[in-house]
Amino acid sequence: MISGLLTLAPNTVLEQAVESPLNFIHYLSIVFASILMRLRCTPSMLRLADISAVRLPPKVAAPIYSTAAFKAWRTAVIERANNRCEWKGCGVMGSPMVTGSRMFADHIVELKDGGAPFDPANGQCLCGKHHSLKTIAERSKRLARG
Repeated sequence: MISGLLTLAPNTVLEQAVESPLNFIHYLSIVFASILMRLRCTPSMLRLADISAVRLPPKVAAPIYSTAAFKAWRTAVIERANNRCEWKGCGVMGSPMVTGSRMFADHIVELKDGGAPFDPANGQCLCGKHHSLKTIAERSKRLARG
């Protein structure tokens, strides 16, 4: 009956369903019941994924980021930008006194892609949001290249 209703006259039922919210809810319940009957699936046949076995390795900063040379480069890049995000159209200003306003000295050409580690010309000051966006985009490009 339900599957016949859905397959024989779906437009008629849908037109009636649109007339009022209660008809629409009734129509959706019929569609849902039809889908369940077609699946003929019981909860015992469904299994949950066991994600307890998946463990990501802890994030460890590369040793270069704790060197005096990197810290001096970082300071120079951020000071050159007057502690403002250099992403086009952003200009957010960072402040050590405000939580979440940390500025990042970002390598324009990433180190993994052969960028110069301590060349101020290879640095830009970015807010957290834009640093994350840029980093994800660069990683995606690297993955696509293989």
